[in-house]
Amino acid sequence: HLTKKQLLEKSDLKYTLFENHIAHTLFEAGYSLYYYQSEGKAEVNFVVQTRVGRVIPIEIVNKDMSKAKSLTLFMNKFDIKEAIRITDDNFSFKKGVKYIPAYALFCLKDII
Repeated sequence: HLTKKQLLEKSDLKYTLFENHIAHTLFEAGYSLYYYQSEGKAEVNFVVQTRVGRVIPIEIVNKDMSKAKSLTLFMNKFDIKEAIRITDDNFSFKKGVKYIPAYALFCLKDII
């Protein structure tokens, strides 16, 4: 049984539920979900392939566990030109990365 107090106090629990919500959103939009982890510690939450064959990494920005380097390493290693970060900030676009606010997850199916 999950209580409101547990949800508010445990950031790792909130992150897990949020990641699950994103996975569900992508799956419902028809995407197969993949995960990337390098030999080291770099990891990307989701990797999807578009209907036209483009590979798009999707990273969830977690203020407690910043993985900004992981996405950049992935993009450089596989010569990926575009990526998505789910963030608490507003919409923006920097160095091939589209920043999507968490409240706008419904936009993912139109962006990918």
